[in-house]
Amino acid sequence: YGTNGIKLLQEIKKLSEQYPDRVIYVPGNHDSFVYNYGVSQDYQAEECMRINHGKDTIKDIDRMRYNNPEELADLLNWLGNLPLQVKHEFNGQSYALTHAFFNDFIYSLSQTSAIVTTPVASSGDSEFKEDTKLKIEDGAQYVQYSFNNKYYSYLKDSKVYINNVSDGKQYSVIEEEDPICYYNLLYDKNLIIYITAKQTTTTRTKLVINTYDIESQRKVEYNSFNVNNFSCVKDMNMSPIINIIYINIETKTLTSTNNTIYRVDLFNSMSQVRSGTIFEKMIMLQHKDRVYYEDTKSNIYTTGGRLSLFKTKVELIGIDLDDNLYFMDKDTKSIVYKVNNNKIVDTIKLSDTDVVKTYTNNIGTYIVYPTYVIEVSSNDPYRRIARLSKYVEFEAIKDDTMYLRTSDNTLVTTKVLTDDSEENEENIEE
Repeated sequence: YGTNGIKLLQEIKKLSEQYPDRVIYVPGNHDSFVYNYGVSQDYQAEECMRINHGKDTIKDIDRMRYNNPEELADLLNWLGNLPLQVKHEFNGQSYALTHAFFNDFIYSLSQTSAIVTTPVASSGDSEFKEDTKLKIEDGAQYVQYSFNNKYYSYLKDSKVYINNVSDGKQYSVIEEEDPICYYNLLYDKNLIIYITAKQTTTTRTKLVINTYDIESQRKVEYNSFNVNNFSCVKDMNMSPIINIIYINIETKTLTSTNNTIYRVDLFNSMSQVRSGTIFEKMIMLQHKDRVYYEDTKSNIYTTGGRLSLFKTKVELIGIDLDDNLYFMDKDTKSIVYKVNNNKIVDTIKLSDTDVVKTYTNNIGTYIVYPTYVIEVSSNDPYRRIARLSKYVEFEAIKDDTMYLRTSDNTLVTTKVLTDDSEENEENIEE
């Protein structure tokens, strides 16, 4: 490991191929980490490299994966087909040489056994250990997770189901006489805001805003209002600090589709903010009464009108605890702008533009790539906080827990890397 681990391996490969009778490389446990991470981006292999000062080696492998995949494949093919043990004759004596593996059965069968994944000792707080596996029901919508990782919830059959993360068992169900059409689980407390919809005439629907405290199971009904040609609730944001809600509602007729954003004061009045187009994303500030939203033409609006800060098209991707907003260059995916009080306060340049999705939990803003996740709103926006694979889809991050979903709707939780995890872990002894 160190700063030139991959270059060193490449040089050894070159020498062993140039002088096969004089240079024989016998791989060990660190080589197995490199091989398994290089081939499959194995979680455990990456963790073992990190806590053994292999951070630069991980970066070198990732860089090769994107820039020189054929060169990486050639190196891994060579490394993976090296013998784990070598027989050596010296002064009439036979020696069986090995670095960190010895298996009589393998050795007796062949001198060219490929390296396989080998169990390696690690701390009990493995950063990539899968803690929980839960099954999400077919037809579940708007799956969300509580701030303290105690509950997960979803909408199905016009009811909100709340289950325990610990065992997947049902904790409670929110059911009303009128169907529930949308809900949100607040980012900082176990409180759900939900909306019921009742069609009162052929063109008019009555919507009612309610809250539900998960712990006490107490319901409270708040505002109600009527919407003509109601289709669905597209989005809803709330600030528990100022008790204001913004709701994006879609309406449809035979000839047109329209979105309207409503501002709702839970203890007083409500009003329309903007209407007449389609809004794709909406984020409200938490400490002041201001909302930002984006239309299908990449125009960004705020409470005072259109936001004209950027020279190129951008998309609204998230917010943090200090009410900083984050916008990404829509075409290149190579720049993120940090905005506060309608001014650009930082520009973050990204080298990897293969963005799968962006995510915000009102505490931080994240960028999801095919094989890893970064928190672009953190003090170190380039540090990889989690590893992904092609077998899972990113769902959410709450506190120190990341939620992933597999193709068969299994929900997996795993810990993310913390800022000081690399310093706090003890080295694994060879």
